[in-house]
Amino acid sequence: MTGAQRHDRSTPHPDAHASEAQPSAAPREGVAAGAPTAPPLAPPASPAETRPLDPDAAFAAAVAGERRSGRLDALARQVAPVALVAGLLGVLAGPWLARSDPGLYLALGFDVLALAGGALGLWGGLRRTARLDYAIAGLIMGAAGLYFWLSYVTDPPQGST
Repeated sequence: MTGAQRHDRSTPHPDAHASEAQPSAAPREGVAAGAPTAPPLAPPASPAETRPLDPDAAFAAAVAGERRSGRLDALARQVAPVALVAGLLGVLAGPWLARSDPGLYLALGFDVLALAGGALGLWGGLRRTARLDYAIAGLIMGAAGLYFWLSYVTDPPQGST
């Protein structure tokens, strides 16, 4: 064997002929003809690029990028605390308001406002634009107040048989 035959064809020996320096047109075994070669490796990252990110800042940036703040989002943000207060008023002041006819319907209005506001606040809470805890509390208070209102209205009068 000569020195040119011992070396790979891609790195010809200085004594090799010019015709032997060219790689053959036939594909190598296990490699398809015209297959792309692997891309060069990326340079190592600098220490500034490899430092860990603050998870809270990364989460806030992701949420801010996903969120398209509109009028409905702003309304959901404002109505969640209102739903909680309306639900509390419906449950706690409902028995006192139910003594009169206009008060009975005012208590119903508080309950419906708490349910509607709680539902909108729940939607806003799932989109991360409103407080989810206020929305859920408003829904629960509105449902409880509506249950108490319905039980008061549908009960038979006291003293009847």
